[in-house]
Amino acid sequence: GSFLVMVALHANCVTSALYLTGCAASALTARMALSALGVELGWMRWFMAMSVPGVLDVALMPLVLYWAYPPEVRTTPEAPQLAREKLKEMGPLTRKEIIMIGTFVLLIFLWIFGDLFKFIDATSTAIVGVAILLLTGVLDVTQHIITEKAAYDTMLWFATLVMLAGNLTKGGFFDWLSGHVSPTMSKLPWLVAMIVLSLLFYFSHYAFASLTAHTASLFR
Repeated sequence: GSFLVMVALHANCVTSALYLTGCAASALTARMALSALGVELGWMRWFMAMSVPGVLDVALMPLVLYWAYPPEVRTTPEAPQLAREKLKEMGPLTRKEIIMIGTFVLLIFLWIFGDLFKFIDATSTAIVGVAILLLTGVLDVTQHIITEKAAYDTMLWFATLVMLAGNLTKGGFFDWLSGHVSPTMSKLPWLVAMIVLSLLFYFSHYAFASLTAHTASLFR
């Protein structure tokens, strides 16, 4: 069980970075690239750039975890039968489940081809998906929208976190940090410098409450 949880956790991290709509930090990065460099990173362009490292990560990650964190149970011959029994208990797909699947396929289609042919952006696509689910009764305002506390937490704190991160940048903290790090990095071999910078990025994340705030601070 622990091995599968670790695989699922790391797969979620990889797939979040693989798609522009996978996490808020990706969308923020695309916005900063457009405002600072004039580079437009649409859904397809982001996916094409991330597909090679993403696919390699997904392929190699289970093997690395199998070596570093081997599972205690390696054979589960009863799993297929148990899965069939559980699926039978669940019964056929309901109307709401079919609508949810169809909406998901529609969103993927619009995210890909809307970006390619420039007829709808990622934000509008997401709004279309939520509207369909609300109008068809898959989502209920009282049961699903109002009670979604995590979404409201994100909405309320997102701007605050980005503002705090921006003030750190304006205050010169990261200029001071880069001024101390850059001279040392320039003297190191590229591989050593890459490892050191990766470690700095990793441990500096503990100073932030979210990946989005971290991204906003370091790359603004």
